[in-house]
Amino acid sequence: MSSTGRFWEKGYSDTKVWTMGGPSVEVFEIEQFLPRNSTVIDIGCGEGRNALFLALRGHKVTAL
Repeated sequence: MSSTGRFWEKGYSDTKVWTMGGPSVEVFEIEQFLPRNSTVIDIGCGEGRNALFLALRGHKVTAL
């Protein structure tokens, strides 16, 4: 395997390296203004951290 391949294998072997954690600050702040049980679409959701945050708060989320 090339050194580039080894670099990426090592980086992604530990989820702590690439896991972002909780929702973005913007989503955290905006959520308080959403009506209860809102329907939300998260376009470009990546890991889904914002979608998960909103879904756990009762919103109907579609993550793409």
